[in-house]
Amino acid sequence: MKPKFTKKEILDFFYSLSLEEVIKIVKDYDKKHKVHIAEELEKLQLSEVERKLLEAGVNSTCPYCGSDKITKRGRDVNFQRYLCKDCQKSFTAVTNTFLESTNFPWNVWVKIMEMTIHNESIADMVNQLEADYGYLGITEITVLLARHKILYAVSLLPQPVLTGVIQIDETFFRESQKASKELVNYIPSVAEYRKPRYGVQPSLLGTMGSEFANVPVAIDSSGHIVAKVACLGRLTIEIFTDLFHEHIDKPAYICSDANPIYQRYCKLFGIPHYIRPSTYYTDIKKAGYDQPYYPDEELNKAVSAENYKILERLYSTNLSDRIRNKGHITFKEFVNLKRTYGLSLGAVNKQHSQLKKMINIGKTNVSTKYLDRYVAFYAFLHNWKIDHGDRFPSSTKEAEEILIYILQNAGNSKFTLKDLQETVLTLPKPTSKYIDLLAAMTSEARKEFNNKYLKFNEEDRVFNFKKREYLEDCPRSWLEEVARSKGIPYSHHSVSTRSIVNALLKQDDIDTIIVRLLLKEKKIHLEQEDCDLLEFFRLSPESLEYDTPMDESISRHYPPVREDSPLYNPNAYMTAQQLQDYEDGFKQSEDNGDLGGEDDYLPF
Repeated sequence: MKPKFTKKEILDFFYSLSLEEVIKIVKDYDKKHKVHIAEELEKLQLSEVERKLLEAGVNSTCPYCGSDKITKRGRDVNFQRYLCKDCQKSFTAVTNTFLESTNFPWNVWVKIMEMTIHNESIADMVNQLEADYGYLGITEITVLLARHKILYAVSLLPQPVLTGVIQIDETFFRESQKASKELVNYIPSVAEYRKPRYGVQPSLLGTMGSEFANVPVAIDSSGHIVAKVACLGRLTIEIFTDLFHEHIDKPAYICSDANPIYQRYCKLFGIPHYIRPSTYYTDIKKAGYDQPYYPDEELNKAVSAENYKILERLYSTNLSDRIRNKGHITFKEFVNLKRTYGLSLGAVNKQHSQLKKMINIGKTNVSTKYLDRYVAFYAFLHNWKIDHGDRFPSSTKEAEEILIYILQNAGNSKFTLKDLQETVLTLPKPTSKYIDLLAAMTSEARKEFNNKYLKFNEEDRVFNFKKREYLEDCPRSWLEEVARSKGIPYSHHSVSTRSIVNALLKQDDIDTIIVRLLLKEKKIHLEQEDCDLLEFFRLSPESLEYDTPMDESISRHYPPVREDSPLYNPNAYMTAQQLQDYEDGFKQSEDNGDLGGEDDYLPF
């Protein structure tokens, strides 16, 4: 019988196949005829890894001592071995790189790099490796480890030095213990236990406590960024300086919100500081400003005389954006400086939005103990884009270039399954004393403000609870107002600010005084996490008041509060026992067919 295809046609077809397609065919051939051609091909592929690393100069010197006095010393199963004449240690091309102890060929690593860049899920990565490379039965943990090898290596790369006009601001990610068998309660004096979270579960203390990871992001005029996971909860000037000072070089200005940490840093190092409170646009609107106001364009638009006066009045009373550490500046001079240097927070806020999209949407939640690696990878890709004409890496060739760059510059990037499994959360956390004080101040503020969901944030200056320090940092007019109500002498010409503070500190109700001063400057009554939940239930303003009856359908979404905690309020939070009783009753009703699934009616 005449063959269907000629030998030449078969060879032409065979030569047109990619290496992956050839390997897949050979593996099927091996399985059918019970031979081992595929093993030899895998050795060829591993030699491709070695060739690529040698061409890139990886381990061209001893990975242990850096000596260039090396000599060949036989081969192991896959790679040429070398011996260092100085330290007498042997190594291969992959020693102390994240490619060590893996059998993936070079083209598969390039594909994993490409899929990681494009933020593909682990499940999709597994499917592609099975379909395109014949890795049938590959597990998700294998692919997860491969991705974390890359993320770990990127986290070792230095981030850039910023200069010019630098915008800095924090963003926050809810503390996550995804896939942990035992949940750790980081606020044990306030909450009974760390409740598993399904969908949205607002925090008890907000971003100042240990329920959020704090991620400062800085961006300069060139577009380069530095982003790091700093701590759980409040940022301190010590933590910020340790993490960011080496990345800041003679800035023309630092732009930030009203977080006192940045004010102190700029004052300490004599840096001109543009401050724009997070409530700026809300404040000018309340003051009567009635034109569209765009963060990056407002100074290029014509502002009516009336609106100009509103901005000037807010500036003169220190209630709008301003510049510190540059002497006295008139409003006209301020406007010119703002226009000339483009002072705003638009660029850093954009980075927050994109970073959250990657972490919260693309990853559908990342365990906080791994968050620093994802943040470092985001910063690396952004800076790569800036260095390549504002173009995001999209091709396989660019993925390979990035893979080679990481291998060349990450140093000792060896990372094993044991390293992945033993990764623990080591971020600095607020002390238990701080958490107790924050809970007490929050409780007091809720009563004073008659709002059972009020939480402090990073602009509320409750960063250390040092009463003298806080009072001395308040505007003189505020202190005089309190002094007048207490019958304390306050004449501006004869009484110093320090004398007024000394007298106030002797008052029996000094805690209430400080809370009222805090609330005087506080603009946002509810955090967004609470608004999202409460708006869904369509609560009236009266439902937010401190003494309104508890709505169990809402309060069960919050962690159970200890009855001995100053934060406990039966009109806002359930105790652990109340929560258990509610959930048991709900489950019984569900078992009886009275209700649907527990969260079927929620939009989360």
